[in-house]
Amino acid sequence: MRKKIAPIIAAAVIILYLLVYVFLIAARVEFFLVKALLLIVPLWLIYTMTQMLLERLDEIEKGDDDDISNY
Repeated sequence: MRKKIAPIIAAAVIILYLLVYVFLIAARVEFFLVKALLLIVPLWLIYTMTQMLLERLDEIEKGDDDDISNY
């Protein structure tokens, strides 16, 4: 369980930072097209970070502490 804490905290901090960025953009930009273009990247990064966190938690569950050994 202790090995899961660091990835969860790191992912939570990055996702929180990106969410604040998204809300700041949504509040300040008035034009819909510009707002949509500026929101695509942070929202995609949030999705990717969530997927990577789930993948890392699965690796920890399986006991794959060093995933470099797969290559």
